Amino acid sequence: MRRGCSYYDMVRKTWRHTNLCEHICNIEGNVPRVRCKSCGKVFRVSAPWAFDSISRYTHRFEMQLIRLAKEMPISAVSREMRVDDSTVWTILDRYVQRRMESHNLEHVHTYYVDEKAMRKGHDYLSTFLDQDHRVIFVGEGNSSDVIHDFMRYLETHGGSVDNIRHVSMDMSGGFKKGNAECFPDAKVTFDRFHVVRHMTDAVNEVRRREYSNLLRAQEEERKALKGQRFLLLRNHKDLGDSERDSIKSLMSMFPDLGRTYIQKESLRATWGMEHKYDARDFLTRWIKESIDTGIKELIRVANTIERHMDGILNWYESRISNGVMEGFNNVLQAIKGRARGYHSFERYRTMIYLRSSGIC
Repeated sequence: MRRGCSYYDMVRKTWRHTNLCEHICNIEGNVPRVRCKSCGKVFRVSAPWAFDSISRYTHRFEMQLIRLAKEMPISAVSREMRVDDSTVWTILDRYVQRRMESHNLEHVHTYYVDEKAMRKGHDYLSTFLDQDHRVIFVGEGNSSDVIHDFMRYLETHGGSVDNIRHVSMDMSGGFKKGNAECFPDAKVTFDRFHVVRHMTDAVNEVRRREYSNLLRAQEEERKALKGQRFLLLRNHKDLGDSERDSIKSLMSMFPDLGRTYIQKESLRATWGMEHKYDARDFLTRWIKESIDTGIKELIRVANTIERHMDGILNWYESRISNGVMEGFNNVLQAIKGRARGYHSFERYRTMIYLRSSGIC
Protein backbone atom coordinates (compact mmCIF):
# COMPACT_ATOMS: atom_id res chain seq x y z
CA MET A 1 0.00 0.00 0.00
CA ARG A 2 1.17 3.51 -0.82
CA ARG A 3 2.49 5.63 2.04
CA GLY A 4 0.16 8.36 3.16
CA CYS A 5 -2.84 6.54 1.65
CA SER A 6 -5.98 5.13 3.20
CA TYR A 7 -8.25 2.28 2.18
CA TYR A 8 -10.92 3.31 -0.33
CA ASP A 9 -12.71 0.19 -1.65
CA MET A 10 -12.25 -3.17 -3.41
CA VAL A 11 -12.63 -3.85 -7.14
CA ARG A 12 -12.96 -7.11 -9.04
CA LYS A 13 -10.22 -7.78 -11.60
CA THR A 14 -9.31 -10.57 -14.05
CA TRP A 15 -5.83 -11.51 -15.24
CA ARG A 16 -4.94 -13.77 -18.15
CA HIS A 17 -2.58 -16.55 -16.99
CA THR A 18 -0.57 -19.17 -18.90
CA ASN A 19 -2.65 -21.93 -20.44
CA LEU A 20 -3.61 -24.91 -18.32
CA CYS A 21 -3.63 -28.18 -20.29
CA GLU A 22 -4.06 -26.17 -23.52
CA HIS A 23 -7.06 -24.34 -22.05
CA ILE A 24 -7.11 -20.59 -21.52
CA CYS A 25 -6.69 -19.83 -17.83
CA ASN A 26 -7.84 -16.65 -16.08
CA ILE A 27 -7.31 -15.53 -12.50
CA GLU A 28 -9.97 -13.48 -10.76
CA GLY A 29 -9.67 -11.61 -7.50
CA ASN A 30 -10.50 -8.52 -5.50
CA VAL A 31 -7.91 -5.74 -5.51
CA PRO A 32 -8.02 -2.86 -3.00
CA ARG A 33 -7.97 0.75 -4.03
CA VAL A 34 -6.54 3.50 -1.83
CA ARG A 35 -6.91 7.25 -1.65
CA CYS A 36 -3.86 9.52 -1.39
CA LYS A 37 -4.26 11.86 1.60
CA SER A 38 -2.23 14.64 0.00
CA CYS A 39 -3.67 14.78 -3.55
CA GLY A 40 -6.97 12.98 -3.06
CA LYS A 41 -6.45 10.66 -6.04
CA VAL A 42 -7.57 7.03 -5.92
CA PHE A 43 -5.02 4.33 -6.86
CA ARG A 44 -5.36 0.62 -7.48
CA VAL A 45 -2.90 -1.57 -5.59
CA SER A 46 -0.73 -3.85 -7.77
CA ALA A 47 -1.31 -7.58 -7.47
CA PRO A 48 1.86 -9.54 -6.59
CA TRP A 49 1.47 -11.74 -9.67
CA ALA A 50 1.35 -8.82 -12.16
CA PHE A 51 3.94 -6.27 -13.26
CA ASP A 52 1.79 -3.29 -12.26
CA SER A 53 -1.71 -2.22 -11.34
CA ILE A 54 -2.92 -1.68 -14.92
CA SER A 55 -1.71 -4.99 -16.35
CA ARG A 56 -4.39 -7.47 -17.41
CA TYR A 57 -1.90 -10.34 -17.58
CA THR A 58 0.08 -12.22 -14.97
CA HIS A 59 3.82 -11.89 -14.70
CA ARG A 60 4.27 -15.49 -15.88
CA PHE A 61 2.05 -14.97 -18.93
CA GLU A 62 3.94 -11.87 -20.03
CA MET A 63 7.35 -13.47 -19.53
CA GLN A 64 6.34 -16.50 -21.59
CA LEU A 65 5.15 -14.21 -24.38
CA ILE A 66 8.39 -12.21 -24.21
CA ARG A 67 10.55 -15.35 -24.41
CA LEU A 68 8.66 -16.48 -27.49
CA ALA A 69 8.94 -13.03 -29.11
CA LYS A 70 12.74 -13.22 -28.87
CA GLU A 71 12.73 -16.33 -31.05
CA MET A 72 9.58 -16.24 -33.17
CA PRO A 73 7.76 -13.86 -35.53
CA ILE A 74 5.08 -11.76 -33.85
CA SER A 75 2.31 -13.45 -35.83
CA ALA A 76 3.46 -16.86 -34.53
CA VAL A 77 3.59 -15.54 -30.95
CA SER A 78 0.06 -14.22 -31.35
CA ARG A 79 -1.21 -17.64 -32.45
CA GLU A 80 0.71 -19.52 -29.77
CA MET A 81 -0.48 -17.27 -26.92
CA ARG A 82 -4.01 -16.84 -28.37
CA VAL A 83 -3.98 -13.07 -28.30
CA ASP A 84 -4.09 -10.51 -31.09
CA ASP A 85 -1.04 -8.70 -32.47
CA SER A 86 -1.84 -5.45 -30.69
CA THR A 87 -1.81 -7.22 -27.33
CA VAL A 88 1.60 -8.73 -28.10
CA TRP A 89 2.99 -5.32 -29.00
CA THR A 90 1.49 -3.68 -25.90
CA ILE A 91 3.18 -6.22 -23.63
CA LEU A 92 6.51 -5.99 -25.48
CA ASP A 93 6.54 -2.18 -25.56
CA ARG A 94 5.83 -1.89 -21.84
CA TYR A 95 8.40 -4.54 -20.94
CA VAL A 96 11.16 -2.97 -23.06
CA GLN A 97 10.34 0.49 -21.69
CA ARG A 98 10.64 -0.79 -18.11
CA ARG A 99 13.96 -2.47 -18.84
CA MET A 100 15.45 0.48 -20.70
CA GLU A 101 14.51 2.88 -17.90
CA SER A 102 16.96 1.02 -15.68
CA HIS A 103 19.67 1.02 -18.37
CA ASN A 104 23.01 1.98 -16.77
CA LEU A 105 25.55 3.46 -19.22
CA GLU A 106 28.22 4.65 -16.81
CA HIS A 107 30.63 2.07 -18.30
CA VAL A 108 30.44 3.39 -21.88
CA HIS A 109 33.68 4.92 -23.17
CA THR A 110 33.41 3.97 -26.87
CA TYR A 111 30.46 3.89 -29.21
CA TYR A 112 29.84 2.68 -32.75
CA VAL A 113 27.10 4.22 -34.87
CA ASP A 114 25.66 3.33 -38.24
CA GLU A 115 22.47 3.96 -40.17
CA LYS A 116 19.98 1.43 -41.50
CA ALA A 117 17.20 1.99 -44.02
CA MET A 118 13.84 1.00 -42.60
CA ARG A 119 12.17 0.84 -46.00
CA LYS A 120 12.69 2.00 -49.56
CA GLY A 121 13.17 5.72 -49.71
CA HIS A 122 14.81 7.87 -47.08
CA ASP A 123 13.48 6.49 -43.78
CA TYR A 124 16.43 5.58 -41.59
CA LEU A 125 17.19 4.55 -38.06
CA SER A 126 20.58 4.78 -36.39
CA THR A 127 21.88 2.16 -33.98
CA PHE A 128 24.52 2.78 -31.32
CA LEU A 129 26.66 0.00 -29.85
CA ASP A 130 29.05 0.21 -26.90
CA GLN A 131 32.59 -1.18 -26.69
CA ASP A 132 31.16 -4.60 -25.84
CA HIS A 133 29.09 -4.54 -29.05
CA ARG A 134 25.73 -4.32 -27.26
CA VAL A 135 22.94 -2.02 -28.42
CA ILE A 136 22.70 1.01 -26.13
CA PHE A 137 20.49 3.32 -28.19
CA VAL A 138 18.30 3.31 -31.29
CA GLY A 139 17.43 6.68 -32.79
CA GLU A 140 15.20 7.81 -35.62
CA GLY A 141 16.90 9.32 -38.67
CA ASN A 142 20.56 9.71 -39.64
CA SER A 143 21.14 13.44 -39.16
CA SER A 144 23.10 15.26 -36.47
CA ASP A 145 19.92 15.32 -34.37
CA VAL A 146 20.21 11.59 -33.68
CA ILE A 147 23.63 12.15 -32.06
CA HIS A 148 22.05 14.80 -29.82
CA ASP A 149 19.30 12.31 -28.91
CA PHE A 150 21.93 9.74 -28.01
CA MET A 151 23.83 12.24 -25.86
CA ARG A 152 20.68 13.05 -23.88
CA TYR A 153 19.90 9.35 -23.44
CA LEU A 154 23.48 8.67 -22.33
CA GLU A 155 23.45 11.39 -19.69
CA THR A 156 20.05 10.42 -18.30
CA HIS A 157 21.17 6.81 -17.87
CA GLY A 158 24.32 7.23 -15.85
CA GLY A 159 26.72 7.91 -18.72
CA SER A 160 28.81 11.01 -19.34
CA VAL A 161 30.00 12.91 -22.38
CA ASP A 162 33.41 13.20 -20.72
CA ASN A 163 33.74 9.41 -20.58
CA ILE A 164 33.51 8.98 -24.37
CA ARG A 165 37.05 8.59 -25.72
CA HIS A 166 36.55 6.88 -29.10
CA VAL A 167 33.85 6.86 -31.77
CA SER A 168 33.57 4.69 -34.87
CA MET A 169 31.42 5.97 -37.74
CA ASP A 170 31.30 6.45 -41.47
CA MET A 171 32.03 9.77 -43.14
CA SER A 172 28.43 10.98 -43.40
CA GLY A 173 27.98 14.68 -42.70
CA GLY A 174 25.20 14.28 -40.15
CA PHE A 175 27.17 11.97 -37.88
CA LYS A 176 30.30 14.12 -38.12
CA LYS A 177 28.43 17.32 -37.29
CA GLY A 178 26.53 15.79 -34.39
CA ASN A 179 29.61 14.19 -32.88
CA ALA A 180 31.60 17.44 -33.10
CA GLU A 181 28.80 19.25 -31.27
CA CYS A 182 28.12 16.61 -28.61
CA PHE A 183 31.42 14.79 -28.09
CA PRO A 184 34.13 17.31 -29.08
CA ASP A 185 36.86 15.55 -27.06
CA ALA A 186 36.23 12.07 -28.48
CA LYS A 187 38.56 10.78 -31.20
CA VAL A 188 36.65 9.75 -34.30
CA THR A 189 37.81 6.72 -36.28
CA PHE A 190 36.36 6.68 -39.77
CA ASP A 191 35.47 3.15 -40.67
CA ARG A 192 38.01 1.44 -42.95
CA PHE A 193 35.28 -0.56 -44.68
CA HIS A 194 33.46 2.61 -45.70
CA VAL A 195 36.73 4.13 -46.91
CA VAL A 196 37.43 1.11 -49.10
CA ARG A 197 33.81 1.17 -50.26
CA HIS A 198 34.41 4.64 -51.74
CA MET A 199 37.15 3.06 -53.84
CA THR A 200 35.07 0.07 -54.91
CA ASP A 201 32.35 2.51 -55.97
CA ALA A 202 34.95 4.39 -58.02
CA VAL A 203 36.05 1.15 -59.72
CA ASN A 204 32.46 0.39 -60.60
CA GLU A 205 31.89 3.90 -61.95
CA VAL A 206 34.97 3.65 -64.17
CA ARG A 207 33.82 0.22 -65.38
CA ARG A 208 30.44 1.68 -66.35
CA ARG A 209 32.08 4.60 -68.11
CA GLU A 210 34.40 2.31 -70.04
CA TYR A 211 31.50 0.12 -71.04
CA SER A 212 29.40 3.04 -72.25
CA ASN A 213 32.36 4.13 -74.39
CA LEU A 214 32.35 0.72 -76.03
CA LEU A 215 28.83 0.88 -77.39
CA ARG A 216 30.20 1.37 -80.89
CA ALA A 217 33.43 -0.53 -80.33
CA GLN A 218 34.36 -4.13 -80.99
CA GLU A 219 31.94 -6.72 -79.66
CA GLU A 220 34.80 -8.77 -78.20
CA GLU A 221 35.87 -5.94 -75.89
CA ARG A 222 32.32 -5.37 -74.74
CA LYS A 223 31.93 -9.04 -73.85
CA ALA A 224 35.21 -8.97 -71.93
CA LEU A 225 34.01 -6.12 -69.70
CA LYS A 226 30.37 -7.13 -69.29
CA GLY A 227 29.52 -8.98 -66.09
CA GLN A 228 32.87 -8.32 -64.39
CA ARG A 229 31.54 -5.98 -61.70
CA PHE A 230 31.81 -8.31 -58.70
CA LEU A 231 35.15 -9.69 -59.86
CA LEU A 232 36.60 -6.16 -59.87
CA LEU A 233 35.17 -5.31 -56.46
CA ARG A 234 36.57 -8.35 -54.64
CA ASN A 235 39.81 -8.28 -52.67
CA HIS A 236 42.62 -9.29 -55.04
CA LYS A 237 44.19 -11.69 -52.54
CA ASP A 238 40.96 -13.69 -52.44
CA LEU A 239 40.94 -14.35 -56.20
CA GLY A 240 41.90 -17.61 -57.86
CA ASP A 241 44.51 -17.90 -60.63
CA SER A 242 41.97 -17.78 -63.45
CA GLU A 243 40.25 -14.76 -61.90
CA ARG A 244 43.57 -12.94 -61.57
CA ASP A 245 44.30 -13.65 -65.22
CA SER A 246 40.95 -12.10 -66.09
CA ILE A 247 41.82 -9.00 -64.07
CA LYS A 248 45.19 -8.66 -65.86
CA SER A 249 43.47 -8.92 -69.23
CA LEU A 250 40.95 -6.21 -68.30
CA MET A 251 43.69 -3.92 -66.98
CA SER A 252 45.61 -4.15 -70.25
CA MET A 253 42.48 -3.48 -72.32
CA PHE A 254 41.15 -0.59 -70.20
CA PRO A 255 43.95 1.61 -68.73
CA ASP A 256 41.69 3.85 -66.59
CA LEU A 257 39.99 0.83 -65.07
CA GLY A 258 43.35 -0.84 -64.47
CA ARG A 259 44.83 2.19 -62.75
CA THR A 260 41.77 2.64 -60.53
CA TYR A 261 41.82 -1.05 -59.63
CA ILE A 262 45.51 -0.84 -58.64
CA GLN A 263 44.80 2.15 -56.40
CA LYS A 264 41.89 0.32 -54.80
CA GLU A 265 44.06 -2.62 -53.87
CA SER A 266 47.02 -0.53 -52.72
CA LEU A 267 44.77 1.54 -50.45
CA ARG A 268 44.33 -1.49 -48.16
CA ALA A 269 47.99 -1.15 -47.12
CA THR A 270 47.00 1.96 -45.14
CA TRP A 271 45.97 -0.27 -42.24
CA GLY A 272 48.96 -2.61 -42.44
CA MET A 273 51.77 -0.30 -41.40
CA GLU A 274 53.77 -0.70 -38.21
CA HIS A 275 53.42 2.92 -37.13
CA LYS A 276 50.85 5.66 -37.67
CA TYR A 277 53.37 8.06 -39.21
CA ASP A 278 54.30 5.41 -41.79
CA ALA A 279 50.64 5.12 -42.69
CA ARG A 280 50.37 8.91 -43.01
CA ASP A 281 53.34 9.04 -45.39
CA PHE A 282 51.90 6.19 -47.44
CA LEU A 283 48.43 7.72 -47.62
CA THR A 284 49.86 11.11 -48.61
CA ARG A 285 51.72 9.48 -51.52
CA TRP A 286 48.62 7.48 -52.44
CA ILE A 287 46.52 10.65 -52.63
CA LYS A 288 49.09 12.39 -54.85
CA GLU A 289 49.38 9.36 -57.17
CA SER A 290 45.60 9.16 -57.46
CA ILE A 291 45.24 12.84 -58.33
CA ASP A 292 48.08 12.64 -60.86
CA THR A 293 46.21 9.96 -62.82
CA GLY A 294 43.69 12.56 -63.97
CA ILE A 295 40.87 10.00 -63.55
CA LYS A 296 37.94 12.02 -62.21
CA GLU A 297 36.41 9.18 -60.20
CA LEU A 298 39.75 8.51 -58.51
CA ILE A 299 40.41 12.19 -57.86
CA ARG A 300 37.07 12.53 -56.09
CA VAL A 301 37.89 9.65 -53.72
CA ALA A 302 41.41 10.98 -53.12
CA ASN A 303 40.03 14.38 -52.11
CA THR A 304 37.53 12.73 -49.76
CA ILE A 305 40.26 10.68 -48.10
CA GLU A 306 42.50 13.72 -47.76
CA ARG A 307 39.76 15.62 -45.91
CA HIS A 308 39.26 12.72 -43.51
CA MET A 309 42.87 11.56 -43.13
CA ASP A 310 43.16 12.23 -39.39
CA GLY A 311 40.04 10.22 -38.64
CA ILE A 312 41.14 7.37 -40.89
CA LEU A 313 44.55 7.16 -39.20
CA ASN A 314 43.03 7.29 -35.70
CA TRP A 315 42.58 3.55 -36.21
CA TYR A 316 46.18 3.13 -35.11
CA GLU A 317 45.17 4.35 -31.64
CA SER A 318 41.62 3.05 -31.26
CA ARG A 319 41.85 -0.20 -33.28
CA ILE A 320 38.09 -0.05 -33.74
CA SER A 321 36.12 -0.54 -36.92
CA ASN A 322 32.53 -0.38 -38.03
CA GLY A 323 32.88 -3.93 -39.26
CA VAL A 324 31.07 -4.57 -35.98
CA MET A 325 28.14 -2.54 -37.29
CA GLU A 326 28.20 -4.30 -40.66
CA GLY A 327 27.72 -7.60 -38.85
CA PHE A 328 25.01 -6.10 -36.66
CA ASN A 329 23.18 -4.82 -39.74
CA ASN A 330 22.79 -8.45 -40.77
CA VAL A 331 21.11 -9.06 -37.42
CA LEU A 332 18.79 -6.10 -38.06
CA GLN A 333 17.92 -7.47 -41.47
CA ALA A 334 17.09 -10.85 -39.94
CA ILE A 335 14.87 -9.17 -37.33
CA LYS A 336 13.12 -7.19 -40.06
CA GLY A 337 12.80 -10.16 -42.39
CA ARG A 338 11.30 -12.35 -39.68
CA ALA A 339 8.39 -9.92 -39.41
CA ARG A 340 8.39 -9.14 -43.16
CA GLY A 341 9.20 -5.56 -42.23
CA TYR A 342 8.00 -3.21 -39.50
CA HIS A 343 5.56 -0.45 -40.29
CA SER A 344 6.77 1.94 -37.60
CA PHE A 345 10.07 3.03 -36.12
CA GLU A 346 8.77 2.39 -32.60
CA ARG A 347 8.08 -1.30 -33.24
CA TYR A 348 11.38 -1.85 -35.00
CA ARG A 349 13.16 -0.19 -32.07
CA THR A 350 11.30 -2.38 -29.58
CA MET A 351 12.47 -5.55 -31.33
CA ILE A 352 16.07 -4.33 -31.56
CA TYR A 353 16.18 -3.58 -27.84
CA LEU A 354 14.44 -6.85 -27.00
CA ARG A 355 16.85 -9.01 -28.97
CA SER A 356 20.14 -7.13 -28.92
CA SER A 357 20.43 -4.84 -25.88
CA GLY A 358 21.46 -7.56 -23.45
CA ILE A 359 19.20 -6.23 -20.67
CA CYS A 360 15.77 -7.22 -21.99
